[in-house]
Amino acid sequence: MRLRAALVACPTVVGAVVALGVPAQAVDSSSYQHHRARAESVIDGFYDSWLVHEQAPFSWSGDVSACRPGRPSDAVTASTFAQINYFRAVAGLRPVGVLGDLDGAVQQTALMMDANRALSHDPPQSWACRTKLAARTAGRSNLALGSTVRGAPAITQYVLDPGRHNKQVGHRRWLFNPRTARMASGSTRRANALAVVGMPQHSEPVPSYVPWPARGAFPSPLEPRGRWSLSASRPGTDFSRARVRVLGPKGNRIPLTRRKVKDGMGPNTLVWQMSRVKRPSVGQELSYRVRVTKVRRNGRRLDPVRWTVTLVRPDRPVLSTAAPTISGTPEVGSTLVVSDGAWSPAPSSLEHQWFRDGEPLVGQVHRFYRLQERDAGTVISVRVRAGVRHYVSGRVTAQVSVPGR
Repeated sequence: MRLRAALVACPTVVGAVVALGVPAQAVDSSSYQHHRARAESVIDGFYDSWLVHEQAPFSWSGDVSACRPGRPSDAVTASTFAQINYFRAVAGLRPVGVLGDLDGAVQQTALMMDANRALSHDPPQSWACRTKLAARTAGRSNLALGSTVRGAPAITQYVLDPGRHNKQVGHRRWLFNPRTARMASGSTRRANALAVVGMPQHSEPVPSYVPWPARGAFPSPLEPRGRWSLSASRPGTDFSRARVRVLGPKGNRIPLTRRKVKDGMGPNTLVWQMSRVKRPSVGQELSYRVRVTKVRRNGRRLDPVRWTVTLVRPDRPVLSTAAPTISGTPEVGSTLVVSDGAWSPAPSSLEHQWFRDGEPLVGQVHRFYRLQERDAGTVISVRVRAGVRHYVSGRVTAQVSVPGR
């Protein structure tokens, strides 16, 4: 499946072996605490946890051409697991720790996927950089391939699970397995392998269900484009006859397609696709009420499952730390040039618009402007707009007065 120059594949395991349980104190803690009832806290978590991990620098000591697995830096591994635990916290689950015993195996698996520019849970003997250990580990791992899916960004793709081959959200299900206590991750510059099957488990209480998006305030950029799901923590939960209804912000019923239930990829899960999930604007909150009925276990119908997802848009602004200034002589015939100024965070794009006495000058959208006869005796200004993905654009205006003739 090709997705934003990425391929993603998840293991299908029926009756997977469960590793020995581990005591609660052996599970690594996560620094992120999710407060789903507070939109401000959720927005802070989006910026201070998810975005920080997503943008963490990547480094790796291996070499694909030499079939040398190497290893990602400790910082990369830390950001990868911090991203896993961010998502698990949002889902209401315990954090997972690193299973160091598998580090070498998952790293070999990631290298093999990178070397062959393909994904397989059962790689053929002919594959470059293939080892028995890498091949075995491929069968128990989430796999991702592409220039943007190493380390923490791979985790985000596993949770979003987009594309026509991921309609059963297998990656998401394994990542949100409630009882998992340890995982192992390996990354190269173009691949990730995350061991998720047959991992150590904890014995602490878990929620009965894991909905995604999670209940309460939820950051809208992480809404999985209408591919929503409900997983059950208890084995044997039967969604085959389940019915789902979603009411939109105005109380209207949202059209959806219920996917055929397919067990064997982590917890039993119901998946549905919606095409009309409206994203909120800045300062807006949009709530979606979900109700799932006719869920069964051991032949007995269970109580309906209800929750509300409130989408909120992260709204931190790009801040000007040094205002743009205009240079050049303010007289007809000369050229004015505006500086970039300084911004926090650093902008990925800068846009300009020049004005005469507050009226926009058509087509004057560059850093420079040549003064015309009609500019004499007017105020010429320029608005600089700084854009950063996931931030509200910053805007600052600089101006000069042009003497009259």
